[in-house]
Amino acid sequence: MLRRFLFALLLIPSAAFSQDKAEGWSGRATIYGWLPAIDADVGVDGPRGGRLNGSGSAGIDNVLEALKFAVFVNGELRRGRFGIVGDIVYADLDFDGRSSLGVRRKLGMTSFLGTGLLAWRTWEDDAAWFDLMGGARVVRTKATVSRSGALISASGSSTSAWVDPVIGARGRYPIAERSSVFGLANVGGFGVGSEIAWEAMAGVSYEFNENIEAELAFRYIYMDYESGSLEQTLEMYGPVVGLTFRF
Repeated sequence: MLRRFLFALLLIPSAAFSQDKAEGWSGRATIYGWLPAIDADVGVDGPRGGRLNGSGSAGIDNVLEALKFAVFVNGELRRGRFGIVGDIVYADLDFDGRSSLGVRRKLGMTSFLGTGLLAWRTWEDDAAWFDLMGGARVVRTKATVSRSGALISASGSSTSAWVDPVIGARGRYPIAERSSVFGLANVGGFGVGSEIAWEAMAGVSYEFNENIEAELAFRYIYMDYESGSLEQTLEMYGPVVGLTFRF
């Protein structure tokens, strides 16, 4: 249990790079933890042409029971108005429960989301700025659903990969001498890969000095996909705590 807690909270690293007009490329690195609640519904092909459906839900208070391993990494290179943004989300989940009739239901699921975006700074004023973004997200998911009981035993699995076009925006605005609010949102899929997939994050930051900044935010990711042997909806949402070092 302690190992899962450390995986989920202590070491979800992220790197990002900020603008420095005078010297060209510049950056910052952020170490942060994300403890998300998770809701998942999955359908896969079962034996003899049947269909197996599974679902799992874990709140922020008990998500560590379902979360086997997770990695969240974000990075950006920036020069002038132009930026290249990358983001990786990987989660390995295992839900286990029983129905009122004593049938054991198990859902195992691993999801990888790799996003690459080009960012263009459309407006900037002192510490405030606003970017428009566009790019693509690569998704790979493996799901296994099983049911077992006195009179029933069946299992099925499916692995799918696809690419979603993505568009989005992000911005930051100062609210005090050392504090700012920030946010981002993007949406993708549009039936090309996912039916729809979107992300939103909003929070507040505090600058201890010109090199160190703390952040507190809330992040939400939703994905709805249906094709071939796999149907899946996935929601991940929860608090983010981070510490940024500028260089």
